[in-house]
Amino acid sequence: MESLFDFTITPFYYIGMAIWKVMLILIGVTAGETPQAFSEGTWNYITQSLYPLFLAIGSTLLNVFFLVGYLRSVSNLRDGMTLEMFIELCIKVALGNLVIQSIIPIMEQIFNLAGGISKLLIAGTDNPFVQSDMDGGAIFFYAVFGIIYFAVCLVSSVTIFLTVYGRYLQLYLLVLSAPIALSTIPGGPGISQTAGAWFKTLLAKSFSIVLIALAIIIASKMCAAIDFGQLAGIEAADGFIQALQNIFNMLLLTASVKGVDEFMRRTFAL
Repeated sequence: MESLFDFTITPFYYIGMAIWKVMLILIGVTAGETPQAFSEGTWNYITQSLYPLFLAIGSTLLNVFFLVGYLRSVSNLRDGMTLEMFIELCIKVALGNLVIQSIIPIMEQIFNLAGGISKLLIAGTDNPFVQSDMDGGAIFFYAVFGIIYFAVCLVSSVTIFLTVYGRYLQLYLLVLSAPIALSTIPGGPGISQTAGAWFKTLLAKSFSIVLIALAIIIASKMCAAIDFGQLAGIEAADGFIQALQNIFNMLLLTASVKGVDEFMRRTFAL
C-alpha cells in the first residue's frame, strides 16, 4: 500500500528509474556483443552481399595505386627508379592484396577481443541512482519537480543508448570501407596513410566499448562516493538533496560516456 501511495504521489520517479534500469540492462546485454552476434542478419548481408562489391572495387584500386606509386617513383628525377624501390613496391602490392583478402577474419578477432574484455568489465555494474531515502523532502521534490527528473532519465538513457548502438553502425561501415582504404598501401607517402588511418579508426571504434564500460564503472563508483546529504546543516533535507544528487550523477555519467570518442581522438591522435 505504501509503494502504491508513493507511486501515486511521485510517478515520474518510478517511471524515470524504470527507463534508466532498462537502459543499463540493454547496455549490459549488448556491451559484450560483437558486430557478428549483435545482428547476424545485418552481418551476413554486409559480408555476403555488399562486401564482395567493395572487395572488387578495392582490388581494382589496388592496381591503380600500384601504378600511381610506380609513376611517382619513375618521375622522381633525383633518385629515379631502382631495383630495390621496384621490389619494395611489389611487396606493398602483395601485402595489400593479402590484407584485403583476409581482413574479415582479422576484424572478427579484434571484435571478439574487444567484446570479451567489455563483457568482463560491465558484468555486475551497480546502479548508484536509487533513491535510498524516500522521506518527505524526496517525495516533495519528485512530486513537484518529478517531470525534470523524468526528462533527465529519458534524455540520459537515450544518449547512452545511441552512443553504444551507434558504434555498431560505424563498425559495419568500417567493414565495407576496408578494401578501398587498404588498396592505398602501394600508393606511396601521402596516399598510403589512408590505410593507416583506417586501421587506427578500426581499433579505436572496436575498443571504444571497453572505454565506455570503464567510463560507466568508474563514473558509477564516483557517483556512489558523492553524498551531498552528509554536508553539515542539511541533514533534515537529505532526501531532497539526494534527489538533486541523482540528477547530477546521471548527467555526469552521461557526459563521461558521451566523451569517450573525444577522449580517444585526443589521446591516440586519431
